[in-house]
Amino acid sequence: MALLCGGDSDRSQLAEALLRGWAGSRVEVASAGTESAGVHSLTVEAPAEIAIDSGGAVSEHLDRYPGERGHFMITVCDSAAEVCPTCAGAATGLHWSFPDPAEEGGGREQQRAAFRRARDAISEHVEVFVEDVVGGPAAGGGVRADDRVR
Repeated sequence: MALLCGGDSDRSQLAEALLRGWAGSRVEVASAGTESAGVHSLTVEAPAEIAIDSGGAVSEHLDRYPGERGHFMITVCDSAAEVCPTCAGAATGLHWSFPDPAEEGGGREQQRAAFRRARDAISEHVEVFVEDVVGGPAAGGGVRADDRVR
């Protein structure tokens, strides 16, 4: 499964961390962007506040995955959906539209609040996706590699 955003700096990274947190080893997930803007520091902080580790997050360009075909491609911003309307060969494409928390004006606390709002909004979508597609919110053991959602 792939998550696609414009810069792979916040929304797709948040979605990746949340999917890993909710689904554990039941998903193979990667995020990428139509551009690679680097990971915003609050992108790592927001999931950590709810005990989800996004350490090691790396912003990558979509071109890094040229021949890969996932079962799901989820765009998390409107610009990515416009650039990749066919979802890059994915069997199933979804679009979740979230405002960019990095564009929040004001000081650090206002930005932190914007990232929390984005995290919480994305989390709602991820929770439903995991329950409906992956099969339950808790990470489970004994899942064969072939059973993972890609």
